[in-house]
Amino acid sequence: NSVPGKDVLLSIDMDLQTAAEEALGEEFGAIVVIDVRNGDVLAMASRPTFDPADFVKGIDAKKWSELLNDKNYPLVSRATQGLYAPGSVFKMVPLAAAMKEGVIDPDMRFNCPGSYRLGTHTYRCWKRGGHGSMNMRQALVHSCDVYFYKLAEKLGIDKFSKYMTAFGFGQPTGIGIEERVGVAPSREWKLERFKKPWYKGETIVSAIGQGYVSATPLQVAMMTAAIANGGTLLTPRLVIKEVAFSGETTVNIVPPHGHIPVEDSTLALIREAMVGVVNEPGGTGKGARLKDIEVAGKTGTAQVISLGSQTDAKKHMDHAWFTSFAPADKPEIAVSVVVEHGGKGGSVAAPLAKKILEYYFDLKKERDADDNV
Repeated sequence: NSVPGKDVLLSIDMDLQTAAEEALGEEFGAIVVIDVRNGDVLAMASRPTFDPADFVKGIDAKKWSELLNDKNYPLVSRATQGLYAPGSVFKMVPLAAAMKEGVIDPDMRFNCPGSYRLGTHTYRCWKRGGHGSMNMRQALVHSCDVYFYKLAEKLGIDKFSKYMTAFGFGQPTGIGIEERVGVAPSREWKLERFKKPWYKGETIVSAIGQGYVSATPLQVAMMTAAIANGGTLLTPRLVIKEVAFSGETTVNIVPPHGHIPVEDSTLALIREAMVGVVNEPGGTGKGARLKDIEVAGKTGTAQVISLGSQTDAKKHMDHAWFTSFAPADKPEIAVSVVVEHGGKGGSVAAPLAKKILEYYFDLKKERDADDNV
């Protein structure tokens, strides 16, 4: 006997979803929009993609074969299954860890001459001439790599890896659709995976979201939502409720993963520094600045490989990241963007996030006005 299907109410806002898809355009990558108050997924765009209408009446063998064998992987949702080095959008994690473990305080300064030497290896800052003397807040606003190298060396991988997990990396978000978990590396993970010991240099590059660290855009969005809402690592919710043919309604309640084990004051400092990233002179995220609403954010540029003499330069450009929340003083949404081989996060991904944030607040104003008619 056949059983009537259920109607499902999704959290996806169709207008916002369309805006996210249009913002990506022809770029490969993903945009994820989360309600930081409850974990609802408001939009989740991935490019390249396919036309779902092709499946409505059954897809023909030729079309299915084309999709399966397409080297751009249109069947893969980059939002939940795309694994990327997060680059500097990851820097809030070692910062929170180092504060909690007493390794640094907000006023502790490190000098950035443009590089950091550990043993025989030199680790460079993105700003070759260096940033000079920086405190914690300045290091995040200007995204100084050397500050994070020094912080990570003091912190050590054993303490650091605990906080990667606490922020939701290396584990499922619990969204309820297929997802990849990425890597939150640890000494034990490397020994099991490669049968090799952990090296100090690997801790240093992990602090800037490189090396073994990998994450999905959804994981980055959930981390950002947790920072915005005061430390609750939410479970992303796609299905709000199900309604059976009989009319019986089941509301989908998703419990959070837990609370990030750092002080409220630490998260407040990080939020305030993220405001500086977007709104202060020299901040790397000014491309996401809005006129009337204060945005908090963090840029990231994740290395793919060295360009060398490759002819297809675009293919080997860095991935561009930007993660954000707004309004900064009373957060409602988090927007995370990755553009594959987009180059700099500040100039490529931040303006895409700005489009989504502008659209969200314009839409909200419009809907509020309609409600008051």
